[in-house]
Amino acid sequence: MAHILEASPGATGRNRTLGLKKLKAIPVPVPPQEKQEKLSELCCKVSQARQLQDSVAGELKHIIPALLDRAFSGNL
Repeated sequence: MAHILEASPGATGRNRTLGLKKLKAIPVPVPPQEKQEKLSELCCKVSQARQLQDSVAGELKHIIPALLDRAFSGNL
């Protein structure tokens, strides 16, 4: 944020402007490639887990009423 404030002329926050050249010159820290790849793999695993969770939740919507019906009708 300090780099942006230095590159932006103006007295107040909403009146500040930032040119493309100054914006491109601001350093942006980036994790090493190996850590980026591990994060990407972790994100994929999280996505797969969420899909599985959604699938199971969908099945439970149908199983629980059927189970309760059988339990209360004496067919369990």
